[in-house]
Amino acid sequence: MAYRCSPWLLNKIGCFEKLRTRIYTLPKLSPQEPNSFAIQPTTWAALGIAALAMILQLLRIGEGLPIIYNVDEGFCVSTAVRLGRGDLNPHIFMWPHLFFYLLLALYGGYFALGYVFGLFPGLEQFKYLYINDPSSFYIIARVVSVIANAMTVLLLYHLGKRYHSKQAGLVAAAFFAFFGYHLQYAGAALPEATMTLLVVGAAYYAYRIYEEGRLKHYILAGITLGLAVSTKYNAFLVFLAIVLAHFFFVAKQFSYKMLHRNFIQLLLAGGISLGAFFIGTPFALLDWRTFLKDISFTTLATTPAVVSHNFLVTARDYLALFFFPEGWLTQLNFIGAFIVAGVIFRLIRPRRQDLVLLIFPVVHFLFFTEQTTGDLRARYLIPMLPLFYLVGAASLMNAIDWIVAKARIRASQLLQPALALAFCLPLVVFEVASYWRYETDTGNLARKWIETNIPAGSRILYTDYHALALKKNLQSLQEFYADIQAHTTNAEAPKEKLAAAANYDGPTYHIRELYYGWNDENRESTLKVEYLPNGVIPIDYGKFSLQYWRERKFEYAIVFRNHIDRYLTDKEGDQFPVLRRFYIELLDNSSLIQEFRPVAPRIAGYHVQIFKLEQN
Repeated sequence: MAYRCSPWLLNKIGCFEKLRTRIYTLPKLSPQEPNSFAIQPTTWAALGIAALAMILQLLRIGEGLPIIYNVDEGFCVSTAVRLGRGDLNPHIFMWPHLFFYLLLALYGGYFALGYVFGLFPGLEQFKYLYINDPSSFYIIARVVSVIANAMTVLLLYHLGKRYHSKQAGLVAAAFFAFFGYHLQYAGAALPEATMTLLVVGAAYYAYRIYEEGRLKHYILAGITLGLAVSTKYNAFLVFLAIVLAHFFFVAKQFSYKMLHRNFIQLLLAGGISLGAFFIGTPFALLDWRTFLKDISFTTLATTPAVVSHNFLVTARDYLALFFFPEGWLTQLNFIGAFIVAGVIFRLIRPRRQDLVLLIFPVVHFLFFTEQTTGDLRARYLIPMLPLFYLVGAASLMNAIDWIVAKARIRASQLLQPALALAFCLPLVVFEVASYWRYETDTGNLARKWIETNIPAGSRILYTDYHALALKKNLQSLQEFYADIQAHTTNAEAPKEKLAAAANYDGPTYHIRELYYGWNDENRESTLKVEYLPNGVIPIDYGKFSLQYWRERKFEYAIVFRNHIDRYLTDKEGDQFPVLRRFYIELLDNSSLIQEFRPVAPRIAGYHVQIFKLEQN
């Protein structure tokens, strides 16, 4: 007896058979084949390097606080806090604004969390926290830099994988994590680490343009470029990598005769970068007149009209600072030598991919070396370092491969990076040992000594930018704001600060600064300009006289000797003869009553001296 199935049942059986066939014919991973979703050993190593770099920087995240040795940290944090008062226009464009808005958002989150958990019953208590001890605000800003530096480490590893190999990317990441001048800014409340992350991001997407030329890479390159420039203006030259990558890709796909192809994508990247810049610094568009005036003044103020050294000497000094720090030979720290040798090797016989990565750092180095006036402006050159490290690491890996091949050594894939990473071990050991032996800093020792030995209410003169976080009394705070009101729209003394000074229970002093504002920009080229940016305060040279302060009954002077020595012994004193004369007069007519010297690694900081002014 024959059974018949309905057409519906036959159809369902057929579908089931097709599905069963597809399941059984799926490719299966053999035990020897790696899982494509598994994290590779080199990636784990890169994550470990980034984590170790974060730990080492976080261990000293509060170093120096509540004293701020780098005055630019104070500028960044105070600007972000001031924006929280309601006016979102910083009114000064000598720096772009993205980093300030980032800090403002984080401080808003800090207040919200504190309010929810009862740390801040209201906004008034939050304000007084910043006035009385702003350490937590600086720690938040410093953590931003630590995270950005760790992300740069990982991004450099991924760029290295595409440029050369996983091993080269790993070595470059380790070099960047543990070696170099930039590490002193990796845990600072400054935009350098964030800018460097965005610069490496722009270089990464530029390299992807060179490889594939996909539209999304142009878009992402434009975004990261614009945000980098909106963090610090000196990132702007990274656009060269994007342009060169575009033309190399077009030439590779078509020919050098067809370089006009895909030009619309390059224009799109440029337009997007401009839009990203204005998103990060919106008042450059909304307050464009002030923006253009400030940029004009900044260009004038930093012109190399007065230069202490010639180009070659300055280039040598930069190379020594970045790659051959003091003690590099005795500490067996040869990383800088490897990087310099590797970059030179790549420049002698460059390939296209080498030029894509090298055009920005090389031009950046030459440009800012030419623009250096007087003392080295090494912070401006930080964004070039990771790409130099990557090219140097790739060349080092090639050299190790050649040696291994010549020696006929049977090597695993991890032998070459292990040999290269061995050079980082002394640096890590030194950093860990320095942390465990670190005790305090000279500034806090000096501050505590003053509060113990100098009577409250005494008149104290700060002789340079640096300060010791001593509390100002009400009178000196009022005088400070009265002095600067003529030069800034943000000079109105906050009522909270005046109230806090009036009600502070601890020792307060009548403190004045010899100079403040952007005084180091007031060179000969800017002394006669009609326009000064908001907050740029010209030097009152009448104050550069010991008699001026004697007449006002100032009794003590605090000197950061590292700062004034450059005017006493270096050529920079020739540019500032008034400063030199004042410091000589101060040292000759004062009595040194106490000093605090750094003793590495137990005591960090500057050489701080406290003088008693001789009265007529």
